[in-house]
Amino acid sequence: MKINFNASISSNRTNFGVIARDDEGFVIGGGEGLKNEMMSAEWAEIYAFEESINMACALNIKTAMVFEIDNASLINRVKHHSTDVTIIGA
Repeated sequence: MKINFNASISSNRTNFGVIARDDEGFVIGGGEGLKNEMMSAEWAEIYAFEESINMACALNIKTAMVFEIDNASLINRVKHHSTDVTIIGA
């Protein structure tokens, strides 16, 4: 089971999307939402991560899950349980 999530921020609001697919790529569930609140990109991704966990619980998924995201900083924080030192930009 793979759960992809992402977030975006715009003036005074945060948008997120979540999609869950089984091992064959079939969509099991998904959703999107917005929060009328401005936050940093990292906090928006954390919020989307939280919503993806909530969706997995609501769908009563019992199998192993892989959460996918393209935010290197958040990935490093979750994997290493420490402050991230990823350098962004060049």
